[in-house]
Amino acid sequence: MRKHILIIAAAIIIVLALVTVAVAADPFVGTWKLNVAKSKFNPPSSASKSMVVKIEAQDNGLKFTFDSVDAEGKVAHGEYAAKFDGKDYPVKGDPATDAVSLKRIGDSGYEIVNKKGGKETSRVSVVFAKDGKSSTVTAKDAKGQVTSVGIFEKQLASAADPYVGTWKLNVAKSKASDPNALPKSDIVKNEGIENGLNTTYDGVDSQGKAYHMVWSGIYDGKDYPYKGSPIYDTCAERKIDPNTLIIVNKKAGKEVSSSRCVASTDGRRVDCTGKGKDSKGRELSSTAVYEKQ
Repeated sequence: MRKHILIIAAAIIIVLALVTVAVAADPFVGTWKLNVAKSKFNPPSSASKSMVVKIEAQDNGLKFTFDSVDAEGKVAHGEYAAKFDGKDYPVKGDPATDAVSLKRIGDSGYEIVNKKGGKETSRVSVVFAKDGKSSTVTAKDAKGQVTSVGIFEKQLASAADPYVGTWKLNVAKSKASDPNALPKSDIVKNEGIENGLNTTYDGVDSQGKAYHMVWSGIYDGKDYPYKGSPIYDTCAERKIDPNTLIIVNKKAGKEVSSSRCVASTDGRRVDCTGKGKDSKGRELSSTAVYEKQ
């Protein structure tokens, strides 16, 4: 289940980084989404519901984050940093793996050895498509049995998405059924990917506590992990037209809040009308006004 998912994530991210060394403009760094329909899991009941992987290049290595929802609806978040020297590097966010090492096989393939407590737990082979738009990640357990074959597809930014950019909450123009529930500040940074967003939230809540939240997902109405919120653990987004976005936040599979956001035609403002419950379970409604920075 989650073990298979995290193994795939570790493999694709670290191996993609190896390509960075070979080319100045790395076509593999970016955001990748697991195509669940094209992937295979053994047993099938262990199939992930979703996974989005973000890859960033660094000196002789790679920094990445991944977020997933497993077959049971459990949210996983991981972060890796590794150099390409064949040494073990720590893994965060995977209870089944605490280190990985890498080895090149031929010109277009790589093998990753996953370990726990110094012992090998699995081996993963990665093969990239010639066009750089997808990769096939095959994971085997310590006995050599195939546990998953994951197909990841690169997500491309959409320049036409009106939600891409940095947005600041205008507290004075925003309203809530309980005025004391509005945050004192909120900055939203949206990075465009193909048919979706990588989003970070930074601000100060109504009680004066700073927060940092992260979400990454596609406009397909499916749940994707939400990190950093005590109220939500997943978020689903879908567009009903180019400027109108429907957002549904959940906790443990149950809806907690929903919002309807509308981006202005000039691309300078977003109005979000929402309803739901706060951290104390109180019913709330609000209209939040965000202005592009």
